[in-house]
Amino acid sequence: MNLTMVNFLSIKRGLLLATVGLTLGSCVSQKKYDEILERRDMLSEEVATANEALTLAKDEAKRSNERLEKNDQLIESLNDQYEQNRLEKEKLEAKYKNVNYLYNDMMRNSGRLNQSVAEQQRRLSEMTADLEVTKRNNEALEKDLQIREARVKELEKVVKKRDISVNAMKTKLDNALKDFEVNDLQVEVRQGKIYVSLADKLLFGSGSIEVDEMGIKALQQLSVVVKSQDGFEVSVEGHTDNVPVSRFSKYMNDNWDLSVARATSIVRILLESGVAPTAIQAVGKGQYYPVTENNTKEGRSLNRRIEIILIPKVTEDYISNILQGS
Repeated sequence: MNLTMVNFLSIKRGLLLATVGLTLGSCVSQKKYDEILERRDMLSEEVATANEALTLAKDEAKRSNERLEKNDQLIESLNDQYEQNRLEKEKLEAKYKNVNYLYNDMMRNSGRLNQSVAEQQRRLSEMTADLEVTKRNNEALEKDLQIREARVKELEKVVKKRDISVNAMKTKLDNALKDFEVNDLQVEVRQGKIYVSLADKLLFGSGSIEVDEMGIKALQQLSVVVKSQDGFEVSVEGHTDNVPVSRFSKYMNDNWDLSVARATSIVRILLESGVAPTAIQAVGKGQYYPVTENNTKEGRSLNRRIEIILIPKVTEDYISNILQGS
């Protein structure tokens, strides 16, 4: 308890005694009564003064408490800052330790690094030499590529010319042979060659190698087209079914003989119609290149056929030779 509070309590006791004295005024003298009144007035003034002092003391105590709260907050903030600084210090120490380790490791490896640099320089020299060789090879390849590009351009012209020629020949053949049934005679282009496929019933009687009148007419019309356009060779292929021949002779033992004989008969008619003998050949294929199964009558009929192949002199082999520079 501070001094102000003690004085305040003392004054209150004095006022209490003065009040008691007044109450007992009838028992005391006038002089004594006046003294008590005067004492009471003095005590009242002291009470007022004490109250003012008490109010001031309370205000000071409030301000002191506020300063204490601010100091507590400041202390707490300083403690937080201290903790952050401590953690940051630990991080920096760890970084320093790691950097120091790396530096020491780098110093230990400096010798090996120097050796590696020397090895890299040696390899660089080798690579420079290899690069020079590669450069010369690329120059040679570039020249070869230019030659090949020139050949390709030449081939494009040749192939284009060949295709135009083949398409023109096919158109002429379609027009010349349009009167014949599709099942008896077909014209198509395969792999740059023209295939004229004629059924055996259009050309031959059963087991015969003699061409009948309708077949001769078709071959004569075909030969007119072949003679009208240069640049083609003619291959006549004979095909049979798998049924063995029934008429054996000195010159006819099997389907090989039959296919060759029929192809030869066709060649003779084309030769008589004016096709150059140096541009035509007869080939027997026997029963070994069927277009369908031989297990039905219709299938065997399709397999018995003559294929007249018009081959442009610009063949795939010719193109390959140009590409290879031969």
